[in-house]
Amino acid sequence: MMHLKNISVGNPKTMAQFQLTKRSGVIWLFSEDGQNWYEEQKNFATDTLKIAYDKNGVIVNISKDVSTINPSGLSVVELPNITANRRADIYGGWVF
Repeated sequence: MMHLKNISVGNPKTMAQFQLTKRSGVIWLFSEDGQNWYEEQKNFATDTLKIAYDKNGVIVNISKDVSTINPSGLSVVELPNITANRRADIYGGWVF
């Protein structure tokens, strides 16, 4: 299961990324350990829940489709799509 922590905006790290930024204004997002958000999305399973939470652990987004999450300033974790995990919501009362 994937877990990308403290995702934030960062500078392009390759010439191709730099060119995309220059040409199309792409904003690059990286986890605290340097993983590229856009490249890592393919490593999330299609049958799991993806939960985004803030620095206090409060859940702010839940989705089955990782590409729908804008994780800037958040962490994203992948959890099994089971009843207990589906009970979580994004109204501020659930903490990861």
